[in-house]
Parts: sequence; structure tokens; C-alpha cells
Amino acid sequence: MTNGLMHRFGRLAASVAFGLMLALATGCGEGDSTNGLRLEVDERLPVQFGVFPFLERGELEKALAPLTGYLAAKLGRDVRIQLVADYADLERLVRQRRIDIGWFSPRSRQVGAQGVMIPVCRPRTRSGSYQGLIVARRASGVTDLAGLASGSFAYVDRGSKSGFLYPNRVFVERGIDPLRFFRSISWAGNHETCVRGVLDGRWDAAAVTSLVMKNSPASVTGSLVVLATTAAILTDPIVIRDGSPGLGRETVRSLFSGMASDTEGAHVIASLAVSFGIFGFDAMTEADR
Repeated sequence: MTNGLMHRFGRLAASVAFGLMLALATGCGEGDSTNGLRLEVDERLPVQFGVFPFLERGELEKALAPLTGYLAAKLGRDVRIQLVADYADLERLVRQRRIDIGWFSPRSRQVGAQGVMIPVCRPRTRSGSYQGLIVARRASGVTDLAGLASGSFAYVDRGSKSGFLYPNRVFVERGIDPLRFFRSISWAGNHETCVRGVLDGRWDAAAVTSLVMKNSPASVTGSLVVLATTAAILTDPIVIRDGSPGLGRETVRSLFSGMASDTEGAHVIASLAVSFGIFGFDAMTEADR
């Protein structure tokens, strides 16, 4: 450490020490305590909104900006998006209680999230669901799953319904054991990486959500062929952390379910309809969970 740096550090330490002594002296002295120094801390911490990045990070943040802005205005608190790396990362943040509101399905009781994150409403789409798709590059000439034998394949994440769980059910129905059928299996981390990897030849095929295909330009969708489609998957619910300060279950449920009838909220819904095909939010009861 240089002499100049040591001198500046010493002056800083002395200033801090003097400030503490002054605060103690004024706080402990007799007379009107309002004349003393007070340290005020803003307890209205930002609301952490957790989302799995089913689209490219920048695109997803931009698409969700109207929603988080609306929530911030209504709650009187900053709302920050937490885009997780994968479902394992999401589970870690849930367990650490570092997510207050989220757009995802809580995991099973065995992994500890059920009961911590409580579903309060579900996004309303025209069909009420989406599908998982198994796609390949159209130029490859592959037209069915059998044509993928000994090829390379990419899943999204072990926790992804459309990017792993439901496509695997399709393989089971077709008598395919992916570990034996494919030459190699990779984990892409999100749906758009799967799509890009298929297009650039990194993988012969991949499992993706129908939502990413719906939001992709024609130049992308036209270059892919859908080899199989899964059963319908319910859209992920909006969830809140049980016991999150200032975020009551009924408050959040009413905020989302009443959004379409609010003037500012209607503009948000219009934006979500373009980005995700969401036309509102329906309150969930205990029986819906």
C-alpha cells in the first residue's frame, strides 16, 4: 500500500470514528434527543421477481418491463427481475427466500419449494396451455423421430416441463430410450439456446416450448421442422413467497386478477398479449393448485 493511499485510509478511518463518537455523545446526553444524529434505514426492500429464462435474457427482461413497472407503481416498491440460470438455481433462491414473487411452477414437496412459494393466479391464454416440441433443422431432411437415431440431442433443463419432462413421455410412448437412442445428450439451459444450437448444427434436434416458436421470426420457424408435439401443458402460475413482508396473498392475487379492468393494467395486458399471448390472469383457489 502506498503512503498516499495509507494516508487517505487513515483519514477515512478517523472520520468514521469521530462520527460514531459524536453519534454516541449526542444520543446518550441529556435533553431533547431529537437534536441528536439518527440513522434511518429504508425497510421497503425491492421485490424480487423470479423467472426462468425461457426466452433470451434481454428479450425477456424487455417483454416483462411493463409488468414489473406496473407492479412497482401499485406496490410502491421497486420490482427487480431475477432471471435464474436454471431450475436448480431457481430452487436455491426459493429455499434461501430470495424470491418474493415468481412466474414458475413450484417444485415437489420432496425438494422443499412447495408450501414456500404459493400459487395465486394463472396467466390466461387463448388455449390455456402450451406444448413441448421436438424440432430438427429442416435442411437435414429428417421427418420423424426415427431419423434422429445416433444423432445429438439437446434438452433445456431437467426441471423444464416442455424442454424435458413432457418430451421424454413422447419418447417412452414411441419406445425410445434417449440414453441408448442418441449419440450424445446436452443441456442447453434455455429454449432459445436449443433453437440456435439446432440451427447452427450443434445438435441434430432439441426439445423446446411452443412459446419460443410462437415468438420467433419466420426465418427461424421456417428453418425448423416439428417432429413431435407433447400433450398440453398448463401455463405456469404466478406465485408468491409465503410470509414475504408486505406481499399478502390476497393483495397479490387481486392485483393480478384485476389488472385487465384497470386502465394502466389494460396497457400491460395488451403488451403481454403481444409478447406471450397472455390476455389476463385468473385467480387460483386451493383446488386449482
